[in-house]
Amino acid sequence: MVHHRPRPLLPGGPHAAPCAPGAYKPAAGDVACTPCFNDLDQGGWPGATGKVSRGECECPSRHVRTHDTSAAIGSSEWEASLSCVACPEGANCSVHGVTLEGLPLMSGYWRVDSWSTNVRMCPAGRPCVGGAAGACLVD
Repeated sequence: MVHHRPRPLLPGGPHAAPCAPGAYKPAAGDVACTPCFNDLDQGGWPGATGKVSRGECECPSRHVRTHDTSAAIGSSEWEASLSCVACPEGANCSVHGVTLEGLPLMSGYWRVDSWSTNVRMCPAGRPCVGGAAGACLVD
């Protein structure tokens, strides 16, 4: 008679095999993992294993996670609208996990608000400090 050691209990329920970074599954068990973002190569994803929703997924470096800004954050519409897009010129996406709301800007660039991916160069003679808000300095 062969005795097998029971598999350890993982978050999400008994016998749940966590997904690799870049994928998630909302149910425990032998449910297939779903890629976080279908429009990107699935290799080299950042973050931890075991994501249970698309809202927990992070984008790789050189990308920013965006969403439908009219949807309530955390809603099913918001989660369905999440995507990774190339980092706009003037933004600093050198690390993984950059989100639209926290998009860091390089010095000399600004954007209208924290919901915009439209990053603009500061007008001549008006310095911009960069950072998350990225507002131009006013004399």
